[in-house]
Amino acid sequence: MGIGGHDVGVFGRNKESGLDFNIEARFTPFEGWLWNLIYSPQPHIGFHLNTEGNTGQVFAGSSWIYDLGAGFFGGGSLGFALHNGETETNLLNRKELGLSILFRESLELGYKISIRHGISIQLDHISNAGIAENNEGLDTLGVKYTYGL
Repeated sequence: MGIGGHDVGVFGRNKESGLDFNIEARFTPFEGWLWNLIYSPQPHIGFHLNTEGNTGQVFAGSSWIYDLGAGFFGGGSLGFALHNGETETNLLNRKELGLSILFRESLELGYKISIRHGISIQLDHISNAGIAENNEGLDTLGVKYTYGL
């Protein structure tokens, strides 16, 4: 779980405001020779809820997390997001995201405080990759607390 800055404008300009609360669950990595070819991804599912009623999202996909040594870890994810934002609008304070289902990517860097507890910084981006005419994209940058079961 975590909290982040909504629409921080890393890959575009900032239009929406507020903070996003995030909850995400990562599951045991896939096993087997086929999954080993793509480095055994962990399935994940989660959501972002915006504090000011701007674009929220429910997302799912695959994560790859690697031990970097000395307690540090890093990784990323690929997947899809279903959002409640605008696909087309004339409002100056809302993103035009083009489609209701978007691609979602993220990068994460963190530190394991103990075997079960960690903290990380995560940047995620949703967009339609140019499939639709409107494609402003939306970036969230936040801090996450992780707990391993």
